[in-house]
Amino acid sequence: MLTIQRESAHSVDATLLIGEAVQELRRRYPGFEANEYAPGEADQAGAAFVVARLDEAPAGCGALRPFETADSVEIKRMFVREAYRRQGISRQILTFLEETARQLGYQKIVLETGTKQPEAIQLYQQSGYDRIPNFGEIKDETICVCFAKELY
Repeated sequence: MLTIQRESAHSVDATLLIGEAVQELRRRYPGFEANEYAPGEADQAGAAFVVARLDEAPAGCGALRPFETADSVEIKRMFVREAYRRQGISRQILTFLEETARQLGYQKIVLETGTKQPEAIQLYQQSGYDRIPNFGEIKDETICVCFAKELY
């Protein structure tokens, strides 16, 4: 049974998942430093961290952090462990993050992913996200792609 819930980004499972997500990014993008995500970011107002568990084992995670405007939030550290992929867990995490963003009062979600993550790009496109210009520190990075979705 899959469960997804908000929890501290400092928990044992969250720390494990964040670490594995960073390792995955380093494997796919050697020499390119992943945008940092500090667990303390989930402690700020308007932020959230979620963990997905399949039969109580940590399977994946995702985070929300306030973005540039009060009505926008950014998805960070969307990740599903390799053993749990291709089971629809990422889509369920994404749906949970979107609902959490609505509950927090956000109207728009933005995110950044990379060209070497075609499965992530496909997930976002199939979930109604539109490609937008790259933003922030990665605005000139050709291996990065950004997306946004209005929450209704």
